[in-house]
Amino acid sequence: MARNNIIPKKLIAQLLSTVLMIAVVVMLGFAISSKSNSKLGNCTITVDALADKKYLITKKDVKNILDNTIGFDIMNAAVKDLNLMAIEEAILNDKRVLKAEVYLQQKNELIVDVVQRKPIVRISDMNANNYYLDEEGMRVPHIVNESVRVPVVTGYVDGYTKAYGKMKKNNLNDIFLLVNKIRKDDFLAPLIEQIHIEENKEILLIPKMGKKKIIIGNTENLDDKLYNLKTYYKQGTKKVGIDKFAVLDLRYKNQVVGRT
Repeated sequence: MARNNIIPKKLIAQLLSTVLMIAVVVMLGFAISSKSNSKLGNCTITVDALADKKYLITKKDVKNILDNTIGFDIMNAAVKDLNLMAIEEAILNDKRVLKAEVYLQQKNELIVDVVQRKPIVRISDMNANNYYLDEEGMRVPHIVNESVRVPVVTGYVDGYTKAYGKMKKNNLNDIFLLVNKIRKDDFLAPLIEQIHIEENKEILLIPKMGKKKIIIGNTENLDDKLYNLKTYYKQGTKKVGIDKFAVLDLRYKNQVVGRT
């Protein structure tokens, strides 16, 4: 008796499934290729402003980074020209930038979100170096004609290196400690305008109010010294006036010594 040549239904189902899978892969590959070759629709750049609405890095600066990374005007780019990780890394390499996020969304729109480093003090030392330290103690370039309103440090400031935090004798550590104490204090933050480092490395404070200098000395017992300073301004000036003394010396334990 002749064997039946009818193809089993199970095999037909398997063949159809394989053909369908191949078709999906081909269509997906075509879609990816089409997407990759399509032009960039738009590029939206956002940079968060600092507290006083200043920008150390502008949208134009970021756009220049994008152009330099791909080698031409990014608005002429196709999706395939965009290495998002490389673009993000290039933005983060700018010392003014704390965070960056780069991604594509609908209609081939490139989104670039940038967070600036936030300066807490400006360093202007004897060697004509001019830069900021940010909240993490990192060096941030000072931009000409775009100064951020923070206390300035002048005088004999030790040289900046990324590893200064591990160098006990580098007085940037004392500066960073002192500035953080001042900026987090509601009374001292609006009072202190300048910090000066003497040649012997003693620390002076220059207040906005009155014509005087305040001798801190070193950062030993710093909390006590700053407490005594606040007490003097809140209570002592009511008795002697704000301009009675040209010098306030905080180096002595539990005292504020005034000198004319």
